[in-house]
Amino acid sequence: MFRRSTWIFLAAAILVIGAAIYLNLNPPTPGSEATPAPTSDIAYLFSSSEGIATDITIQDAEANLIQIARDEEGWKIVKPEETEADQGLVEAAATQLNVLRILNTLEITPKEVGLEKPGYTITIGFSSNKEDKLFIGAETPSGGGYYARLNDGGIIIIDRNGIDALKNLLLSPPYLETQVPTPGSG
Repeated sequence: MFRRSTWIFLAAAILVIGAAIYLNLNPPTPGSEATPAPTSDIAYLFSSSEGIATDITIQDAEANLIQIARDEEGWKIVKPEETEADQGLVEAAATQLNVLRILNTLEITPKEVGLEKPGYTITIGFSSNKEDKLFIGAETPSGGGYYARLNDGGIIIIDRNGIDALKNLLLSPPYLETQVPTPGSG
């Protein structure tokens, strides 16, 4: 009498042999291969031809504002008061401008997506002397982006991560930490 594991092995072997015979008798027809779906081109909000950001002003709906500008020495906070900025934090947020992706374009009214009175207005000055205003409306229902409008253009959805990094400049200003002397160090 055969053991149970022997029967299972024989059944599996028969299935494999049957599948091999079927595939040999019915080869795939040309053109029946899966064709990859066309990939959509990634669209970025700002072109590299505009240069690098040299001035970023972020204002929320309650008129809270921060302005950060780049000079020969690096980034500085200009408003609400002029002071040194944490270079790493500002540069990390500023580089997000180069990779802000347009996820979708919509035919919708500004009022429907929170752009009649935007939650945030981000003004960006570039080294090419071009200046753009980006208006940020409501978050998308999926949470993956924000409704936005660049200058007087149409309504778009842009990637959430880059906008959150820029909003954080206003919510947690990148002040340069000053070293506090410890007792006995002097």
